[in-house]
Amino acid sequence: MQLRWKVVITIVFCVSQVLYLTDVDWSPAWKPGVSLFLLAGFLVLLWWRLPTVRREGTRVDSAG
Repeated sequence: MQLRWKVVITIVFCVSQVLYLTDVDWSPAWKPGVSLFLLAGFLVLLWWRLPTVRREGTRVDSAG
């Protein structure tokens, strides 16, 4: 279930980034929200990587 949410959030983030980079005519009121959404998406991508790093770290600890 958690993996499914990560995939959905990542896809939505990528789509929003493409729309943002293609310079869609956002209304001024949307601009801050879009920027916050992109920042949130970046944090989600970092969060996506963290469990992998943690797992590798525990593997090294248990081997030692």
